[in-house]
Amino acid sequence: MKIKLLSAFCLFISLIGCGNTTNQNADSNPLDDAVHVYCFYGKQRCPTCLAIEKFTQELVEQQYANEAKSGKVRFQPVSIDDNEALAGKYEVAWSSLIIDRSGNICNLTDMGFKYARNNPDEFKARLKAEIDKMLQ
Repeated sequence: MKIKLLSAFCLFISLIGCGNTTNQNADSNPLDDAVHVYCFYGKQRCPTCLAIEKFTQELVEQQYANEAKSGKVRFQPVSIDDNEALAGKYEVAWSSLIIDRSGNICNLTDMGFKYARNNPDEFKARLKAEIDKMLQ
């Protein structure tokens, strides 16, 4: 009788332990030292919002190919509607361009709206300068 109770107890504990896994990603890992480049967007996207994402992705793919491959620089478009937790972390409710490295956050939204559509070269130069600072 005691063996059956002990066996049942052990089975119960092991089943409870299986349900306690956590879903961790790079955003919640305190040991993650990557430069995260987030382009937040909503359901409706204006031409400037699309330009910000397009030119940001181009810059990361062209100028930081090795860093992206190794995981040191990570570009991620983020739907605010589909990832409210991440949007809440950065307090964004609209299209935004955020760079984050270990809690060192740079909001480039205003710069993006100023240059991405009308002066993409200036946009890329300024974005590259901020990513380079984060990589140091």
